[in-house]
Amino acid sequence: MSSHYDKFDNWRYSHRVRCMAKSSWKGSERAYACVEAHLDDFKHGYIDGYVAVSLGKSLCPPVLPPKKYWSTCYSNPRGKVETVAWFDGYHHGVTAAISDGMTGNRRLVTSGDIYNQYRPRVEFIPEEAIDRMPPGSMSIPEGEGAPLEPIPMNQTYPTFNHPSQPIIVPPET
Repeated sequence: MSSHYDKFDNWRYSHRVRCMAKSSWKGSERAYACVEAHLDDFKHGYIDGYVAVSLGKSLCPPVLPPKKYWSTCYSNPRGKVETVAWFDGYHHGVTAAISDGMTGNRRLVTSGDIYNQYRPRVEFIPEEAIDRMPPGSMSIPEGEGAPLEPIPMNQTYPTFNHPSQPIIVPPET
């Protein structure tokens, strides 16, 4: 049962991302219409690049263009220019997805992410080693850690997925 749900969930997310890519294209189409001669190929590359980044794929374009461009009708100078327009559009779509904050959306938050990001790094240094260390060598590098503040009780805190739904921390007993 979960495999059916996973397939449906992936399809639904892919569909949503493709709609977002098309919307992004609509917002920027006029800017490219002035400079791009093969706008239709550019558009398909733009949408493909936007979708690829949003689905968590590499920021680099694929080595080969889509199969459409493998046809013999693209084996001429005009076809090659259209293929280049697709690659150009792909780069612009990747850039648009990055600027829209679409990278890493499908990545799950793990406990390691939380603790590595919000907890200072603690290293064990044996006491005998501390005596032999030069002065100032045990300082924490700038930006590596900050002292932890106590968490006040009876306060609401936002969750990672739904900031509008607070978590209520129960009082200590």
